[in-house]
Amino acid sequence: MTFFGCNPIGEQGTFDNPAGLASAMALTIPTALYCMYKRKGLSQRIFYGISVLLMAVVLILTKSRTGMICLALYIVVWTYIVSGRYLRRKTYRYTVLLVVTTVIAIGMIYYVSSHKQNSTSGRTFILMQSWELISKRPVTGYGTNGFDREYMHTQADYFRIHPDSGYAMLADEVRHPLNEFAFVWVNFGLLGLLVLTGLLSFPLVHHTKGKDSYSKLLTLSVVGLAVFCCFSYPLHYPLSWLVLLLSLTGVAGKRLSRLMRKRSARYIVLTSCSLVSLLIIYNAVYEWRWNYAYRHYYKRRDMRTVDKYEELFSHFHDDKYFLYNYAFVAYKMHDAKRAYRLMSECMNYRRGYNTELLAGDICRKLGYYDEAILHTL
Repeated sequence: MTFFGCNPIGEQGTFDNPAGLASAMALTIPTALYCMYKRKGLSQRIFYGISVLLMAVVLILTKSRTGMICLALYIVVWTYIVSGRYLRRKTYRYTVLLVVTTVIAIGMIYYVSSHKQNSTSGRTFILMQSWELISKRPVTGYGTNGFDREYMHTQADYFRIHPDSGYAMLADEVRHPLNEFAFVWVNFGLLGLLVLTGLLSFPLVHHTKGKDSYSKLLTLSVVGLAVFCCFSYPLHYPLSWLVLLLSLTGVAGKRLSRLMRKRSARYIVLTSCSLVSLLIIYNAVYEWRWNYAYRHYYKRRDMRTVDKYEELFSHFHDDKYFLYNYAFVAYKMHDAKRAYRLMSECMNYRRGYNTELLAGDICRKLGYYDEAILHTL
């Protein structure tokens, strides 16, 4: 997580993709619906109703297809809940639910078939290449940053064998397969896939059995999270982890409340929270220093910038973005040997168009022409 937006590739801000904003809206809407459902005062219900409407509008404006699917699911579930309050006969309830579901399904099919066809084809291609990686190491995976290291090689091999493929015009530098299950499976193998599936399915099954409205809220939120995990990368954002934590806490609600009555348990929780807070502050300070060094380069462009990066190297020695950024700065400051060493280290964590092109420029500057050609092919 980056606290100060210091990303050498170019993304800055809270969300680097409309899917981030869409997932935030989709995971927040159930909370507003819950508040609207529980409040007795008309003014409060209107307030939360307007909040739901505004978030739904923002979700639609993001043009996120995954967000649209979540919104459709919420409408179907809410129709079932509301119709149960006003329509006593099950025949009427199911008729209304069927009509609403049919209209939404037709609308979704039309939208998907008439919009972003290239994006859909590109996603299909990425999943195909991800499955190629998975099929080679289905049990063990490739380890941390395995997808970053291996995917671009697999994509390059595919186009080397199929130079006339229709996917060639859709190819790009890929950092995520747009599917959290595939991403975890590539990196951490079958065990990682089972853990992620369990984290989502266990609270979902538990809360589905619950009859209280809070359980329904958590069910909706976990369903929304699961849908985004199938078509995007929601676990890249803190809100998704908060929803997951709340759902898991809800599963262990009674046991947790009994445990928290013990003084020793409260001390452990307090100590753990304090340590986590200190760790966050510690990392935030270093990221602020990285941001300061990054800005110093663009303002002054002197060798002191390299010294500032070198001071941070021991902390960020395994951060692929820092290594790339440091190598770029060293190259621009005419320290090609240092840049070569840093890029060699960076490629242990990440490979892609940017890293290959920069590595090629560094090798050319050092006179390693054969290696430079290999990087730029």
